[in-house]
Amino acid sequence: MELNPILQREVRARWRRLPAFATVFGYAALFSVLMGAVYAQYAKTFHFDPQQNSAALGHELFVTLTWMQTLGWMLLAPLLTVTSITAEREAGLLEALQLSPLTPLRIVTGKLLSALSFMALMLLVPLPAIAVCFQLGGVSPYEFMQALLLHITTAVTGAIIGLNCSAWSRRTATALGAVAASLLVLNLACLYLGPILWYAHPIVATLAIFNPEFGFASWAESMLVQVTLSCFLVYNAAGALLRPLNENSPPPILMDAAGSQLAPAPTHEENQVNLLAAGTSPSSEITIEGTDHFPFVRWWQVPLPAHWRFANPILQRELRHKFRFRQESAYGQFDLAPVSFIVITCFFLLVEAFCFMGVLLQPDVRANLWWLHAYGWLFIVIAASALMGASAFAREREAGLLEPLLLSSLSPREILWGKLCAPLLACCYYSLPVLLAMVLCIDIIPAFMTGISPLQAIATLLIVGAAAWCYTALGLCLSWCCKRLSIALTWTLVGLFTSLLCAPLLLNAFGDSSWWQPGHPFLALAAVSHRRDAFSIAATTLPCALILFGVGCILLLWLAWAMRYGAREKDRKRQ
Repeated sequence: MELNPILQREVRARWRRLPAFATVFGYAALFSVLMGAVYAQYAKTFHFDPQQNSAALGHELFVTLTWMQTLGWMLLAPLLTVTSITAEREAGLLEALQLSPLTPLRIVTGKLLSALSFMALMLLVPLPAIAVCFQLGGVSPYEFMQALLLHITTAVTGAIIGLNCSAWSRRTATALGAVAASLLVLNLACLYLGPILWYAHPIVATLAIFNPEFGFASWAESMLVQVTLSCFLVYNAAGALLRPLNENSPPPILMDAAGSQLAPAPTHEENQVNLLAAGTSPSSEITIEGTDHFPFVRWWQVPLPAHWRFANPILQRELRHKFRFRQESAYGQFDLAPVSFIVITCFFLLVEAFCFMGVLLQPDVRANLWWLHAYGWLFIVIAASALMGASAFAREREAGLLEPLLLSSLSPREILWGKLCAPLLACCYYSLPVLLAMVLCIDIIPAFMTGISPLQAIATLLIVGAAAWCYTALGLCLSWCCKRLSIALTWTLVGLFTSLLCAPLLLNAFGDSSWWQPGHPFLALAAVSHRRDAFSIAATTLPCALILFGVGCILLLWLAWAMRYGAREKDRKRQ
C-alpha cells in the first residue's frame, strides 16, 4: 500500500526544523517541573510520611497530571494543525495540491496523520512521570486506560478543529481567530446548554474518572460527542478543498470602449504602500481593496467604528482592519466571518440577557455576577490584546509592507502609537456589552450592600486596563522579533501560558510567593473581591496597575529603540 505523499512530506519537513524538537523538549520539561511543583506543594501542606501516604501522593499526582494533560491537549492540539492549509495557501501551493491526483479527503487525512504522528510522540513524553505515580501507588490500570483514551480523543478532536478552521480560512491569523472562537463557543455551550453537554466536556470527563458520583456516563458521553464531532469536521474540511480554484486569480483584463487595454487596478499592497509613503490617512472615500472597474473584495463593516476618524494614519488603518470582515469576493464566494460575528454576538447578548434577568429577580447574586464577568473579561482582554499586538508587525513583514512603512514619512513613535492604540480601542469597543451588564451590579446607594462598591468597580477597571496595556506591549515586541505571523502568535500564547499559569505555580511551590503576587492581574482581582474599605482596595490595586503599566512602558521603550536603531529588514534577511 502506497504511503500518503502528504504525510511523507509533512513528517520530513516537521523534523527538519528546530521547533519540533523544542516543542517536545518544552512539553517534557513543563510537565516535569509541574509534577515537582505539585509534589512540593503536597509535602508542604501535609506532614508527609513516605511509608503511610505514598499511595495518596501517587493518586494526587496522577489526578493533577491527567487534568493538566487534558487541558494541554485542548489548547495545544488545534495549534499544531491550524497552519496546515493556510500555509499552503499563503505560499501559493494549495492550487497545485488541488490539481494533483490526490483527492481532498487524502489531502486532509495526510495533514491530519502527520500532526497525529507528532502528537503520538508527545503522548509518550509524560510516561516517566506516570511511572512514578504507579511506583508510589494509588493508581489502577483501569484509571490509566480511561485517561489515555480520553487524552487521545481530545487530542484528535482538537487537531481536527484546527484543521477545519485552517481549511476554511484564507490567512493564518484568521484561522487562529476561528480556532479561538470555536474553542470559546464549545466551552460556553458545554457550560450553558444543559447537563448533557456539561458532562461531555473533557475536563468534567477527566474528573469523572476519579469521582464515583459522575459514574461511567460522563466519560463515555464525552468520547461519543468528540468522535461524532471529529467525523463531521473531517468531511467538512475536505469539502472546503472542493471550492473553485481562484485563490490567487489575477483580475481580468479591462478594455475601454475603443478596445484599448486599461491599466490594471492597483493591488491592496500597492495602495497601502502609496498611502503610507504619502503619509496620508485612508478615508472612507478611498477604496483600498479595489476600484470601480474591479471590485475585488467586499467588506462588512461594524456600524459605529466606521465613522471614527483619527489623525494618525496607522491607527486609522489598523482600526479599519479590526472592525470589518470579508463578506464576498468578486467571484461570489461567501465568507462566514460576518455571519460568525453576528452569531457570537447574539450568543453573548443572550447570556447577558439571562444575567440581567437574574440581577432584577435576585439582587443577592449581583456580586457573584460581577466577579464572574470580571474574571472572564480580564482573560478575554489579555488574550485578545496580546494576540492583536502579536499580529501588528509580523503581518506587515509577511505582506512586504514593513520596510516601506519604516521608510515612510511617519516617525517610529507615530507607527508604534498607532499599533498600540488600535488593540486597546478594539478591546474597549467589544467590551461595551459586558460593561453595560456589569453596571447593574454596582451599589450606587451605600445602604444596599448586595452588590459591589464603586471603589471595587474602579479597581477592576484599573487592573483590566493595565493588563491590556502590558500584554499588548508584549505582543508588539514578539511581533517585531518574529519573521512569521504564526511564530509570533505561538510565542505569544506560550508567553501568556507561562506568565499567567506556570510561573505562579512554580514560584508558589518552590519559594516565597509574596513578592510577585502584586503583579499578577488575576490574583490582584481576587484580592480586591475580598476587600471593602478604601485603603485595602487601593493598597491592592495600585501596585498591580503600576507594575503592569511599568513593564509595558519598558517593553515599548525597547521596541521604539529597536525600530529607530535596529537593523533594516533587508539587512536582517541577509544575516
